[in-house]
Amino acid sequence: MSTTLQAPAAAAAAAPAKAADDDGKNGKVKAPAVCVLITSTLVPDASKPLSYTSVRSVYSPLQRLEQTVESVKSVLARMPTAHVIISDNSRVLDRSFVEKLEKAGAEVINVHGNDADSIYKALGEAHGTLLGLRHIRSLKRPFDVFLKLSGRYHLTDAFDLNRFLRPNKMTF
Repeated sequence: MSTTLQAPAAAAAAAPAKAADDDGKNGKVKAPAVCVLITSTLVPDASKPLSYTSVRSVYSPLQRLEQTVESVKSVLARMPTAHVIISDNSRVLDRSFVEKLEKAGAEVINVHGNDADSIYKALGEAHGTLLGLRHIRSLKRPFDVFLKLSGRYHLTDAFDLNRFLRPNKMTF
């Protein structure tokens, strides 16, 4: 799979940087720097019910891990140079889980805090997103595209990165 993309009309007007191996004659540009933030709770605290149900998750932590690994793989299959970050708010995350996600190609940060244990699932999601964004900012790396994906979801073959290559836009 090539790591270069055809420049969309709007990006071409902005004179994108040429790839190091590009002689400037074939119309290809350097692949955009993509960051994908995946929020997750790999090990939910079963003792803390949600506002709408007493069952925090129907999936075991191992199932949730495997689903999240598939999320990472789906991102990297479509964007091989993407920087993938798992923002996980589990109270305790086994080192073997982290190693498996890292082996799949993701950076893992643990962002557990009081909001992660809320009875409101959306509050935990927002907490993971906010702290994930703070981490991305601390990297001091310029990203052309930022995408946010909820844990255990994955990109399909219908995903087209070119739809998101717009100046000064974030996609959640």
